Amino acid sequence: NACGATTVQYFDGLIDDVRIYNRALSTDEIKRLYKMGATFHINQPKASESLERGLVGLWSFDGPDLAGIIAYDRSVSGNNGTLTNGPLRTLGKIGQALSFDGVNDYVDVGNSTTHRPTSAISFGAWVRSVNVATDALRIIDNEPAGSLNGYILSMGATTNGTFAARIGGTLI
Repeated sequence: NACGATTVQYFDGLIDDVRIYNRALSTDEIKRLYKMGATFHINQPKASESLERGLVGLWSFDGPDLAGIIAYDRSVSGNNGTLTNGPLRTLGKIGQALSFDGVNDYVDVGNSTTHRPTSAISFGAWVRSVNVATDALRIIDNEPAGSLNGYILSMGATTNGTFAARIGGTLI
């Protein structure tokens, strides 16, 4: 239920444009999301109709989408997050990002059932890790404490700095 937080390891680095979909994205949609970050963007529109379909979580961390310690969810779900323990605003891949210190920073977006699709899921974020020497640096974490009934997107030493995802306890 947090971006950047975990009971295993807190993320150390930048996270930008976190998205959760309740459907599988097409290859073309994934390419479009990638191309959105291929060049530097400031205050430019980022969405298209197909990229809004099934979007159940969108935290851009851009200036207009942050107010004090609130990170607005710009999806139809409206599950705003709370910046916890001081992640800092910084330049991101697409506009503005948040910088996490790897000690205790995270964004708590609650435990809404809208973030737990039952048939298909796609999730993503632009990330830059400062340190992948430790393991299981969670970028997106929707596993209730003590349970594997959720999903995570993480990176770490055992995956040689690459990403790993687990859904319902199964590493995919």
